[in-house]
Amino acid sequence: MIRRPRLAATLCAACVFVTGCTGADSAPPSSVGGSSASVASSAPSLASVAETVPSLTPVTDAGLVTGPGVDDAALSLGLVVDAERDQGFSTGVRLWARAFNGAGGVCGRTVELITASSAQRGADAYRYLAASSLGLITLPALDDKADLGAKIAADRLPAVTPEGALSDLETTGGPIVLGATSDILAINTAAHWIADGTLAPGSTVGVYLDLSDGDLDATDAAAALQWWATRAQVELVVIRPGEQIPTAVSAIYAPGSAAGVEQLVTRVAGGRGLAAAVPTGLATTPTAPGVPSGVPTSGSGGVGSAGSSTAPSTTTPSRTAPSSTTPVTRGPSGAGPRPTAAGGPIAIATDVDGVGDVLRSPTAVGAVTVASVTPAYPAVHPIGSALAQAFASAGLSPGLRSFEGYAMGEAWGRVLGPMCAARTLTRSASTAQWIDLAPAAADSIIGPTQPSNQLTATLPNSRVSALSVVDPTQDTGVRPLTLLESASDIGAYRATG
Repeated sequence: MIRRPRLAATLCAACVFVTGCTGADSAPPSSVGGSSASVASSAPSLASVAETVPSLTPVTDAGLVTGPGVDDAALSLGLVVDAERDQGFSTGVRLWARAFNGAGGVCGRTVELITASSAQRGADAYRYLAASSLGLITLPALDDKADLGAKIAADRLPAVTPEGALSDLETTGGPIVLGATSDILAINTAAHWIADGTLAPGSTVGVYLDLSDGDLDATDAAAALQWWATRAQVELVVIRPGEQIPTAVSAIYAPGSAAGVEQLVTRVAGGRGLAAAVPTGLATTPTAPGVPSGVPTSGSGGVGSAGSSTAPSTTTPSRTAPSSTTPVTRGPSGAGPRPTAAGGPIAIATDVDGVGDVLRSPTAVGAVTVASVTPAYPAVHPIGSALAQAFASAGLSPGLRSFEGYAMGEAWGRVLGPMCAARTLTRSASTAQWIDLAPAAADSIIGPTQPSNQLTATLPNSRVSALSVVDPTQDTGVRPLTLLESASDIGAYRATG
């Protein structure tokens, strides 16, 4: 459930519970005596997610060390989520908490999600929640992100977030960016265009550089696409707001600014026209008898196929390479339609922050694609399919970021189990567990993310992403186009810190 911090925690931030008053892990944490601890699975069954969560008998083990955000009955995770960016994110976190608590919680405790008021954002929300939380899940407004990250780092409060820029990886102690960073999204999207025939060696791709919202996504994307374009033998041009689009441009990647993307889409639609997205069938069509549609199968074919498990470039150190079971790799395949002719319709892709009101644009339907760190709801994916059923059973309406929210909670679940086993529910124990955490399963809804990449080498934790296409008939405003995939040589990008 989601709640607000208790009044006692607000009035006396240092006192987290009566038997052990402590305001930070640096202060002596409390030890509580009692019976044996219990640990819920980090990936609880979703079957009972709509049922009433059972009341757990508090477990107070002898020798169990606890810190801020933990009492005898519950542990608290704070949500710092911007209302405009939310788009179902909080709903996804809430779904995870229901499943986790329904499976028994952790150490005899339920997980409580605590929030600030709608009027509090960024730093204000953080101040309200920090003293009462074991850790955080964040999705702040873009202009609050840097300040919030600095405060989290200064207080050493464990936090995770689904998306980010390269600079976010370099904030020591800042939120862990579990999904692909903005530069990775750009490369994977461009590689997809090569695979589906939108681009070909010798063609021209544009990157729309709109820095009006102060976000660094566009800058990161431009630098990353320059790296990729050289390897793919594609020419890259930078297009700024108001500048003429060169005739040779066949596709434009436009991250970040929703207002800027909307203007670009309107401009292209009224001029050369928008190129329709090329159907892939990877997220919606059967792959083998007896296998749910869209679920990758091992050994099912060559580069770009749903079951391809092509490993990244061997020039990548193994500590930073994505798992060899990454569902899809993208590279030139020679398949697909012919590249868009110079001067013809233009393919446009953006990210979740950039799509904004374009979701409601009739001209964008079936044309504008959206890059994201998880597949779009309701993609036919091993975990996504179960989540779609769980949303329906729980009576929850999914949004564009609901899978992201669930993934953040699931990651916390993977950390809480070992913390309980070590009999230490503290912030510092959490930080240590994030560093030691093994990569997530390849069929995770966010892919094989590995936090130690960022925490020990300032490298991306994930190198896979997915695409969807604008479709107002869907609950989220988009229709899944692909499952998680990556450029065939993505392992060679930023291979060392």
